[in-house]
Amino acid sequence: MTAKRKSTQSVPEGFLQLRQVEEHEWKFVYARLSSEAHDELDRAIELMHAGQLRDAEKGFWRLIGRFPEFIDAYHHLAMVLSVTGREQEALLIWQTAVDRGLKCFPEDFYFGRDLLPWGCLYNRPFLRAYHGLGLEHRDRGHVEEALVVFNRMLALKPSDNQGARALAVDCYFRLKQPQDVLSVCDRYPDDGMEGCCPASC
Repeated sequence: MTAKRKSTQSVPEGFLQLRQVEEHEWKFVYARLSSEAHDELDRAIELMHAGQLRDAEKGFWRLIGRFPEFIDAYHHLAMVLSVTGREQEALLIWQTAVDRGLKCFPEDFYFGRDLLPWGCLYNRPFLRAYHGLGLEHRDRGHVEEALVVFNRMLALKPSDNQGARALAVDCYFRLKQPQDVLSVCDRYPDDGMEGCCPASC
C-alpha cells in the first residue's frame, strides 16, 4: 500500500490541539498519546538507528494507523522513506505531518508575532517535521517552497535552534537574492554559523 493511501486517515477533533500558554506563545497538546505510545515510537527509532529500516518502517506505520495525530511517527517514517530512495513518498508524509499541525493553528495565529518555542517539548515534533519538509523540498530543487518553510520556521522561533537561518541563506543564494542574504545576516549579527555570520556575507 502506498504512502498516499496509508496517510489519508483523518485526525478526530480534539486529538491534536494548539493551546496558548503565554500572550504570544503556543504549544501542541496531544490529548491521547500515552507513555506506551511514546515507548513504541522509541523502539521503532532504535530499529531505524540500528539499520533495521524495514522493521522500523512497519513500527511507524502501526503507530500512524492507531494515532493519526502522531506527528513524530510521520516525521521518522519520512526519514526512513527518504534514506531508502522513496523521496516522493517521504515528501508526501512530511507534508501530511505539517498539514496535521497547521490545521490546529487558530485563525488569529500570526506568523512573526505568535511563537512555538523549541523549549516546549510538545512543539518539537511539528518543528522537526517542518524542518524535514523544507530540506526535502530544497534537495528536490523546490527552492522557493523550501524558503517559505525556513522563513516560517524563523518566524515561529527566532532563536532558531534548528539552523533554519543557514538554510534560508542557502535558498536565497540559489535564487540569486543577495539583499535577502544580507537581511538574514543582519537579524543574527553575532552568528557564527557557517553561511550566516556577517563575515561570510
